[in-house]
Amino acid sequence: MLNAEDVRGMMLDVMEKHLSVKTEGYRSTTNETFNVLLKAAAEGSSLEAVCADSCGVMASNTLREQVNAALGVSGLRQQEAEMNAALAAAIPAGMPRGGLEVAIDTHDEPFYGKTPELLTYTCKTRAKAGTTHFFRIASAYVIWREVRLTLALTYVLPEDDLPDVVERLLQRLGYLGLHATVAYLVNA
Repeated sequence: MLNAEDVRGMMLDVMEKHLSVKTEGYRSTTNETFNVLLKAAAEGSSLEAVCADSCGVMASNTLREQVNAALGVSGLRQQEAEMNAALAAAIPAGMPRGGLEVAIDTHDEPFYGKTPELLTYTCKTRAKAGTTHFFRIASAYVIWREVRLTLALTYVLPEDDLPDVVERLLQRLGYLGLHATVAYLVNA
């Protein structure tokens, strides 16, 4: 049975192998950046909280600046491909490949900026969280052994419509040799 430290180590290896993100700085390394991001995701916490808990190893604003510099909007589809490769590498060998019940959902991250270039990548929707502009990501996942496993993701741009987004995700699953017999749209 794997413990949390083993799983974290495996995830770090997968991230370092598949993601081209590099955030080397005076007080941070790419490995530390991945550690902070994994901890924030696992705990459902903010970067500020995780950085504060790490005893000043890295300031949250420094981390955010480095990640923003490493993930330019011009390379969205390359980033998407790298993240999908990392997700594919983490699919357990024992997970069934066919007859899957797949859920597809979207996640909106509020955008409060005024930069015209970045605004072109946001989806406009009803006001919530103090804005009407959001960066949107769609994901396809399964619940296997009572754990959510994200199998594929895609960035959603303003010109994308929902059927195209769903088709992209289902094609990605097919590319991985996974077959969904049922697909649920959750909050999409």
